[in-house]
Amino acid sequence: MPSPLGHTIAGLAVAELFQYREGRVRRQAMLMANAADLDMLPGVLTSRHPDSKHGRVSHSFGAAVAAGALAGCSAEARGRRFTPRFLQAVAAYGSHVALDYLGKGPEDGLPVWWPFSERRHASKHHWFKTILSYAKKHGFWKGLLNRSNASALARELAVTGPAFLLARVIGKKIRT
Repeated sequence: MPSPLGHTIAGLAVAELFQYREGRVRRQAMLMANAADLDMLPGVLTSRHPDSKHGRVSHSFGAAVAAGALAGCSAEARGRRFTPRFLQAVAAYGSHVALDYLGKGPEDGLPVWWPFSERRHASKHHWFKTILSYAKKHGFWKGLLNRSNASALARELAVTGPAFLLARVIGKKIRT
């Protein structure tokens, strides 16, 4: 699955497509694009492996719609329009689900269509390599620093970088 770097670039691409150039909205898009991984926090806080609760309903389009509704309500409470923020948040959060789907193996797919189905799905084509942690040997954070992960990050950049540039070009055309 992609790292936070890949998800952040996808969030920036969504901000470009939605023509949001202001820093605050771009930060919101980056946050939404990474929000599904907040399910790792319980593992980090309880000294369990961070992946122990990872890849469940937070990695679904149902969760993307719920996050979008929260973002839309928040915008409305501040006097802004609900729909643009809702759509941007759903797209940014949904980008996380889509990227993780493209990086999961069939043995541990994602509940992409939750709440309509709890069946787990995975792409037949792996666009992304798995980020590996040698936590048992070096501790979680230090265990992330290895050659395999450098290769995985390079592959993420090769996929998400051009997608961001394309979104930027399309966003400019929409703005003009």
